[in-house]
Amino acid sequence: MPGADEAQLVALARRHQDQLLAIRDRTVTVMERLWARIAVDPSSDALDRFLAVAVQPLEGATAAAASAALAYMPTYVAAATGTAPRDPIVLDERWVTPRGLASVEVLAKPFVSMRVALSEGKSLASARESGRQRLVQIAATDPMLAARAAGSAAMKAEPRIFGYRRVTDGKACSFCRLAATQRYGTEELMGLHVHCGCTVAPIVGEKDPGRVID
Repeated sequence: MPGADEAQLVALARRHQDQLLAIRDRTVTVMERLWARIAVDPSSDALDRFLAVAVQPLEGATAAAASAALAYMPTYVAAATGTAPRDPIVLDERWVTPRGLASVEVLAKPFVSMRVALSEGKSLASARESGRQRLVQIAATDPMLAARAAGSAAMKAEPRIFGYRRVTDGKACSFCRLAATQRYGTEELMGLHVHCGCTVAPIVGEKDPGRVID
């Protein structure tokens, strides 16, 4: 069976990107709601109550994003080659905490931001906003970090993948748009920044999707 053409592969890459961005955006929404309800002050009691309910949705999101990346790679290769998809590699628990820190440590950082702001003389409302902004950065970035780590491992495990292209979203910065003009080897980890929505499209054999910019 002939493999998919470049337009079909780009469409597949876009669907995967949409899936990851949906996970990211849901995570941000959930975390903001928890912050608004629980992080009313910088106390240890508020921190403990926040951690008790925030760890599970964050780790659920990173696991979902990593699993999506693992499933995407064999699906993409199968489409490109016209062959049956291979089983995805197994989820590594390290990808669930992609910063290399326990989730409780990561999710305590917004409270640190709130306390620092208060120590600088800012109002409680302003300090809570500083903490919220830090939390949003975490919620928006960690699922994408998890997907990047899992996707990188999946590409390295597939001998038919020779590299990848960066797939930008509609909010891509100038750095990401420029980076999307290049081809990358599977050994090169894609650069990510806070709120980055970029994903990857593998280069399978001679099937190069080309520049993929929204």
